[in-house]
Amino acid sequence: MKSIEKMQVKQISNLAKITAHLLVSQSIPLHFLKVIDFEDEKTDSVIKGKTGVFLHLVFEAILNLSSMAEKKKLH
Repeated sequence: MKSIEKMQVKQISNLAKITAHLLVSQSIPLHFLKVIDFEDEKTDSVIKGKTGVFLHLVFEAILNLSSMAEKKKLH
């Protein structure tokens, strides 16, 4: 996750989209997210910066992909 801080925003967005797609399609296991430390022990705060943006985009994309899959099932 530390290398994400060095990426440009567009790269982070693309990485988040592919990560979400791989998670939703079960190409990578959900426990992939287990290695992420969601709290900074030093400041007792939630992840911020580009890593926070990445995680936000991943979860947003997961919700969008799941929603699209549900809509397809209804038709």
